[in-house]
Amino acid sequence: MNENCLDRLLPHIDGLYTFALLVRAEMESTRDYGGHELTMAETHTLILIADHPGISLGGVARMWNRTLGAASRNVDKLSRMGYVTKDTVPGDRRTLRLTATPEGAAIAAEHKAYDRRRVAEQMQALLREVRTRFDYCLLDAPAGLGSGFQLATCGADRCIVVTTADASSLRDAQHTVMELEHFPNGSLHLVVNRVRKKMLRSMHATLDDAIDKAGLPLLGVVPEDDGLNLCLNRGVPILLADGLLAAAAYRNIAIRIQGGRVPLLRIR
Repeated sequence: MNENCLDRLLPHIDGLYTFALLVRAEMESTRDYGGHELTMAETHTLILIADHPGISLGGVARMWNRTLGAASRNVDKLSRMGYVTKDTVPGDRRTLRLTATPEGAAIAAEHKAYDRRRVAEQMQALLREVRTRFDYCLLDAPAGLGSGFQLATCGADRCIVVTTADASSLRDAQHTVMELEHFPNGSLHLVVNRVRKKMLRSMHATLDDAIDKAGLPLLGVVPEDDGLNLCLNRGVPILLADGLLAAAAYRNIAIRIQGGRVPLLRIR
């Protein structure tokens, strides 16, 4: 570490040290899982083994970035509690394959559910604070329907499903809508992205087909626009570029989100 970095860190040393102590205390604190108390490190080791049946002790150490000794202590305790089995590999008695027992797998699943609930509660609390400071907060959910999607939607007031007009994307949109069925009517909308008139003709499809398959009211249509790549390469926000159809489509969508009424963009 050079002197300049050290000089910048010195005023924050006390805070960093306090943070490190808090993290260590959290990792070493225990929680009750069905009559047995486990530390966070032990619980996450159990989850790792449950998610990777047959993993070796060395694999646990590498994935957790721990020494073999530290990983071994956690695994030995989990084994004594009956949460993990240790089996030798035929022909190599020095290598152990680790597997979670049914009880251990149940505890791992319980802790995952606890983590999801806790993170969702924190996300909802954050969004409550955001609502007091901003008129709108846009959350871009990652692809798929995993934990990132669940986190982005747990505290949202409404959702916009973005899809293209091709069949595979529309099927994904249908699955997404099914996951969002707890949202009330009027809080779910559809945006059809990267629309090309020639492509729709070749597919013998229309925008109405996309609306029917997704089962949502249409919020906007964004045409395929080669100018978007130029803006990205130049670092220019697309809304500041002149004459781009995609920019006009984004403006129209923003107006509709605010309750305004504008006609759908004509796709050339």
